[in-house]
Amino acid sequence: TGLALGAVAAVYGLGAIGLRLLPLAAGPAGLAGAAPAADTPGESVGRQLSAGLRFLRADREAGLLVLVVAVMVAFGNMASVAEVAFAEGVLKAGASGYSVLVAAWTAGMLGGTLAGGLVRRRHLALATLGGTIIAGIGVALAGGAITLWQAAACYGIGGLANGVEVVATRSFLNHRVPADISGRVFALYSGVLFGAASLGMAAAGGLLAPLNPRVVLVIAGTGGIAAGALGWARYARLRRAGAAARDVG
Repeated sequence: TGLALGAVAAVYGLGAIGLRLLPLAAGPAGLAGAAPAADTPGESVGRQLSAGLRFLRADREAGLLVLVVAVMVAFGNMASVAEVAFAEGVLKAGASGYSVLVAAWTAGMLGGTLAGGLVRRRHLALATLGGTIIAGIGVALAGGAITLWQAAACYGIGGLANGVEVVATRSFLNHRVPADISGRVFALYSGVLFGAASLGMAAAGGLLAPLNPRVVLVIAGTGGIAAGALGWARYARLRRAGAAARDVG
């Protein structure tokens, strides 16, 4: 199991590295491999990704959401490693127990993605932050479960929130990012998430040696809760500052 999880972490890491090999178009169409316009000089991948980074720095709300989601993904993938040992070693549910946890989370995500599509544009950022918090709560509560079905119920709730977060985050960025750099921003976003996932899996592998899987799940859930809560507070301050600037103007 440890070897398999290590392989998954390696795949995420290779996915992040592979983004450097993607030819990102500079034109509004954002099609990989498309030739640049005649009056547009070709750009290196580094410059293209730098353009995405500059946008996320300039748009502080978008940059905040990407940061919060990246932290949540890191902690969430800690749970992905710990839940194997939790289902098999703590709950004594065997491989089928682990399958139940994964099925509960993914079933919740299915409902969450459908619900996320109904979120209004002005509520997308809050849906991302709220989804991050609730997903973390689901993971943390699962760590305290006594039976497999209690853990599965918590995972279902966490997956539902995660599904809402995934759709809300991408919808928010889709509305905010200019068309001519959308490919660069989303490539950078994907790379950050791949890197965060790989880091979280590696961290969980180190924590599971000295700690009980329950503790690692609680740490993973608490990390997601903290990321969402701190992000919510920061987002509120940014919104207040923006409203004050508009009043002065």
